[in-house]
Amino acid sequence: MADFRKLLIVFIITVLFTVFVFSLNAAVNESPKYENYCKGNYGMTKPIPAGYMESKNCSTFVVPDADNAACIARSGNIEYTYDSNNCATGFACNTCQHEFNLAQERYKFWQFIIAAAFGLVAIIVGLFIPGEKDSLNESLSLGFLLGGLITLFIGTALSFTTLYKWLRPGIILVELLIVIFIAYRKFKTKK
Repeated sequence: MADFRKLLIVFIITVLFTVFVFSLNAAVNESPKYENYCKGNYGMTKPIPAGYMESKNCSTFVVPDADNAACIARSGNIEYTYDSNNCATGFACNTCQHEFNLAQERYKFWQFIIAAAFGLVAIIVGLFIPGEKDSLNESLSLGFLLGGLITLFIGTALSFTTLYKWLRPGIILVELLIVIFIAYRKFKTKK
């Protein structure tokens, strides 16, 4: 029965630590909301009946190539303005999607930094908790080690696509080395 209780302690510490880090992250690092960047009616609209545009005698509105190229260079999309007959009368370059994507990347980067920092602290705490085999301290140590590793792995997975391509293999290599170090430090049989 004692082994089950120690495993339960390890599991509970692991889960609670991971949940703590990501709930803290959500409290201090607010996720960007699409509607804060892109204003307007982006929901369902009524379909335009066939022949409607032809019946309104709308003239063709063409965006100059230079303006279109400038908008694309700013990572924007051309959005038309319409008159009361739904005829295009003007345009604007809308960069809200690009701005939202940049905010999402910043959010995920900080999510990774917070998870990595707390994960590494938990791993260090887990490595330095003194304890003999089958003691409560060994269960606490394993709980913090697993909680730190899982927090680090989840933080990496959530932000992996937003990290620089050259940084990704480095982060994975560091995490692999951490796991190898922990394996040698904690599970190596002493002679």
